[in-house]
Order: sequence, then structure tokens, then C-alpha cells
Amino acid sequence: IYMNLAVFLSLGETWEELEQKGQAQLLLQENLNFYSKNFKKVYVFSYGKKSAQLKSNIYLIGNRWWIHLFAYWFLLPIFNFKFLKEVHVLRGMQLTGALSALITKLFFKKRIAINYGYNYSEFAKIEGRNRGDRLARFFHVGAGGRQRLQRCGRDCPRSEAVGARR
Repeated sequence: IYMNLAVFLSLGETWEELEQKGQAQLLLQENLNFYSKNFKKVYVFSYGKKSAQLKSNIYLIGNRWWIHLFAYWFLLPIFNFKFLKEVHVLRGMQLTGALSALITKLFFKKRIAINYGYNYSEFAKIEGRNRGDRLARFFHVGAGGRQRLQRCGRDCPRSEAVGARR
């Protein structure tokens, strides 16, 4: 195994919050452990301050500058240049994890995989988040919708929990 993977959590998601809600263990079991078996190193980028080595080859990279989440969303690839230059595949978690992954792709010309689990625009409307609705519609139109989001193909293994669709 020679490739490294970067995993971008959804906008504003912190490892600390995932731990509090019991979701960190789920993410480790369902995704990160699988990735760690198929990649030399796995870097998980969080919006929280915490940085840690989660397992022998899984590294949590936090927002150590404590920059506002919207600014960090755009600047994450610049602030984490030293990690991202050695990554081969980018993995955005949900649509809001896509922006940092797409910006990184522009800088480094890496392969990218993004999951798009539900209609963010409709969800944002239900939650009363007008900005979220506009942002989701922008990304859906800007990325050409689901069909045009570039997949990483054979080089990006998928968790069996998610399914082996390509």
C-alpha cells in the first residue's frame, strides 16, 4: 500500500462533537478502519481544535488556528499543505465536505470521491437555514449535480457498509 487518503468532514463537524454524540466510534468502525487497511496513511480533517493519532495510520488534523469555520472551509487546503501534498485520494464527507476537497483537487490535481446522501437544499429549508439552502443549490448546480462529481474510480476502495458501487 503506497497511497494516502485525506478525509474532509462536513462543514463545521468537529471530532470533539462526534465523540460527544457517539458518532466518532461509528465513523472509525464503518469508514476509517476500512480506509486504514487500504491506504498507507489516512488524514481526517476536522473543524475542531483537537489533533491526534487515532490509530497507527489514522491521523486527526484539527483547526489549530481556530479560524472561523467558513474561512477554514476555504483555507483548509492552504493551512494543511504539508499533509495534503502527500495525499493521493481526497474523500469529502457529504456535500459540505466537498468544497475543501475540490479546492485541494485544484491545487494538487488529486482524485476525489464525495458522497451525497440526501437533498441538502430541502433539508436546509426544513431546518430554516436559508444560507444552507442557497449554498446547497450553488454546489449542486456548480458541480453539475451528482452525475458530474468526479469519482476516484478503482483507486478508491469503499466500505462494504456503503456498498461497492462504482
